[in-house]
Amino acid sequence: MTTAFITGGSRGIGKAVAFSLLENGYSCALVARNKAELEKTTAELSEKFPERKVVCFSVDVTDEKSVREAVQKTEKTLGEIRVVFNNAGVYQFGSLELSAKEFEEVIRINLLGASIVARETFQNMMSRRTGFLINLSSVCGKKGFAGTGAYSASKYGLLGLNDALFREAAGSGVRVSAICPSWVNTQMAEGSPVPREKMIQPKDIAKTVLYLLSLSLGACPKEIVLECMSDIL
Repeated sequence: MTTAFITGGSRGIGKAVAFSLLENGYSCALVARNKAELEKTTAELSEKFPERKVVCFSVDVTDEKSVREAVQKTEKTLGEIRVVFNNAGVYQFGSLELSAKEFEEVIRINLLGASIVARETFQNMMSRRTGFLINLSSVCGKKGFAGTGAYSASKYGLLGLNDALFREAAGSGVRVSAICPSWVNTQMAEGSPVPREKMIQPKDIAKTVLYLLSLSLGACPKEIVLECMSDIL
């Protein structure tokens, strides 16, 4: 079985991607900060897919040592990580009115955390000349919206990292891609002006991940943008 490493795996998009990958024969390691929620999701998925292996690690993705240990334990338990879904993130409304601490927290989790997860997995995949790193960015990484300065900065930065790694991996057998969705129907979208029924659904992200994984080695979209079908945007 192929092993996937999923950050932000306890709920929302991460949970939907884990469900989809398990359904398609993968083993999964789920990473998130909320231990109780993470263990509940792991138990739920293990019960749904008793023939698959699911492990979890309560980890802050900005903690280098903890991420490294989670990667090492995953490979020892489930085998080589072939797919990384770099999904952990936070949304904070605000731009320059945010304090330096608030602004930094968004950058730390959404960009620094993603870079740490990438570093601890990408080099392993490069040495093995196989694997897929999928970074969850946002349309806010393509264009800034009023009131999203901190979040947009973090997601623009993530796309910059994605672009660099995409080129570094070229011809190696390792692929790198980013998914850039607009509003997704998750807890993070609380307070959105877009009705829930018009939002992108977590399953849509999971289907996009499966699409990327289904492509031949000769085809790799550097990024995929998913917009809401809403008159508001």
